[in-house]
Formats: sequence, structure tokens, C-alpha cells
Amino acid sequence: MFEFEYDRWMSEHNVSVQHDSGPECVPTIVNPNFPGGNYIMFASATSGDRPNNHNFSLCSIGNMTLVSSFFISFSKIV
Repeated sequence: MFEFEYDRWMSEHNVSVQHDSGPECVPTIVNPNFPGGNYIMFASATSGDRPNNHNFSLCSIGNMTLVSSFFISFSKIV
């Protein structure tokens, strides 16, 4: 499981997707004891035992969509 999570994390960093920020994508900013935990693209390591530790936030999904769209558009030009 750890290798898979690490591979997903590295893939997102390799395409310039930013770390999660703001209360909508870092739930522990508002509530440090939030039971869901932080998402994969949280800027620090997590324990890995919370539900969100294995999911991308809506912010990350939006950023990945934007970056992917750029690469798809660029590949059509070249």
C-alpha cells in the first residue's frame, strides 16, 4: 500500500501540482482533530490511518485537471 501511495504522490509532484492549502482542502486548519485527516497532497507527512490520507482533495483534483488539460492542449500543438 505504501508504494502505491508514494507513486501517486510522486506523480502529482512531477507534474507541478501544488500542495493543498486553505481550510476547504486542509480540514485540520479549522479543526485539528478532524477525524477524516488531511488529504494526500497535504504539505507534511500524515499517519496514513485516516480516511482522507488516501484521497485527493477537490483542490488537488482541480489542479490535476488544469495541468492535464494544459499538457493535452500542448501535445495537440506539437
